Amino acid sequence: MAKIKTVPEDFVVEEVLNVPLRREGAYRVYKLVKKGLETNEAVKKVARSSNVPSSFVSYCGLKDKNAVTTQYIAVPSDRRLEAPSDERIELKEVGFLNRKLSASLIKENRFTIKVRNAELPDNRRVNVLKRFGIPNYYGEQRFTPVRKGVFFAELLAKGLKEEALLYLFTPAGWEGSRDRKGKKAFLSGSYGEAAKYFKGWRKKVAKALAEGKSFEEAFSLIPEKEIEFQFNVFQSFLFNEWLVKEVVRRAENCLKFKYKVGFMVFPMEDVGELKGSGVGIFHPEREWNIYEDILRERGLKGEDFLHLSRFFHFFKRKAFVKVRNLKLKTFNGGVELSFSLPSGSYATNVVRFLYDAV
Repeated sequence: MAKIKTVPEDFVVEEVLNVPLRREGAYRVYKLVKKGLETNEAVKKVARSSNVPSSFVSYCGLKDKNAVTTQYIAVPSDRRLEAPSDERIELKEVGFLNRKLSASLIKENRFTIKVRNAELPDNRRVNVLKRFGIPNYYGEQRFTPVRKGVFFAELLAKGLKEEALLYLFTPAGWEGSRDRKGKKAFLSGSYGEAAKYFKGWRKKVAKALAEGKSFEEAFSLIPEKEIEFQFNVFQSFLFNEWLVKEVVRRAENCLKFKYKVGFMVFPMEDVGELKGSGVGIFHPEREWNIYEDILRERGLKGEDFLHLSRFFHFFKRKAFVKVRNLKLKTFNGGVELSFSLPSGSYATNVVRFLYDAV
């Protein structure tokens, strides 16, 4: 079976900015190359070694952990960054900008991916990618936090605050041994024991319950950023479900693949206007009627989220994206793919389409 990410070097990503760097400016820009690290983890290591608060360091987006990635980070120009003594991180100053880095400054991401145990894919699928592009589904890794097909946002919408709190302490499959032990203790009601294993807000929540505080009081200790993240995951799911329905409605010839929270459907033909402008992501205070049927299938309606609207983001996402500069070549044991995608699009979906699943 075809495989990717056997080693970090099999999945190489390079971020491309849509603005030119300057010779001077308010922010000093660095090129960060990391391997086997999450972006936040790498940034914290750089900030610590540079004696700079990590909140001073800006970047455009998160990049895969199990990969070799190149991206830009920036710091106010009166500060300088130094690479930590960690062979997984390289850092080089490359110029200046007059603004912080943000996702809006990414033009595209360039990928070089080695697919092992594979031969060249079906030429029809390659031609579909080149001619029509690909549905802009959120990739499987976006849904790593989802437990048993249920979303944190759904529990809150139904008023199940205690269940929502416990949800965040349910193992999701990627934790280290300390976190697993802590979550096991927490779910068994041994909150004091659980607190010994946790750091940050989870430790505060466990200690509060150990001291006899209510679940309501403990819930208030969860950072809003964590809640927003969980809501964004739900928004991503709704978009994927809407896109599946639209593809099925417009295309007779499709390929269907199962993933963690449902199915992705890829057309083998043109789908017309779906390739046009962006679609509004579900937000309870804005346009959400296109998601009404999907919410109803899950026993919900848009109004259920109105009191939670501060946790939602509103933006538009393209239904289809172009796969630019697609090239394929064989190597001993597999196929190397290279291509570019707009920011926020998932390269793993290109591989999924070409090779059924990875």
